Amino acid sequence: MWRLRTGTEAGQDPHLFSTNNYLGRQIWKFDANAGSQEELAEVEEARRNFTDNRTSFKASADLLWRMQFLWEKKFEQKIRRVRLDDAEKITHEDAKTTLRRGLLYMAALQADDGHWPAENSGCMFFIAPFVICFYITGHLNEIFSQEHRKELMRFMYVLPSGSI
Repeated sequence: MWRLRTGTEAGQDPHLFSTNNYLGRQIWKFDANAGSQEELAEVEEARRNFTDNRTSFKASADLLWRMQFLWEKKFEQKIRRVRLDDAEKITHEDAKTTLRRGLLYMAALQADDGHWPAENSGCMFFIAPFVICFYITGHLNEIFSQEHRKELMRFMYVLPSGSI
């Protein structure tokens, strides 16, 4: 199972360098022994759902990171959800409750070093040519583990056509 590592925990990789003690740094590491059967099933369901809906929803919504952080912190939302009808007036109490609920959720998603990890898909069009170059030069298996290659294939498969 893939696990997001942040801050100094991410800096334990010998190939990484930092001038600020890895603050805000985030990397994904594969751990074959991580996750309960329930967690693994939830991850597979999220992957299936993302693949099935990839043409409607372009980004992953950072779902794997959110799931991981909420599991690790044993997060349970205890503040009631406010539901309003279309023309219903929003009361001060409803707004306050909703704000408190959102703050509790966002605090659970915050990394230990203070940042909120997030997907950055701005330069994802580099991935396919990058992988092709490693393949052509014969370095693909040296650079990427089997699990990395599997995720790269999944990533390139779910990209909407015309993205690269």
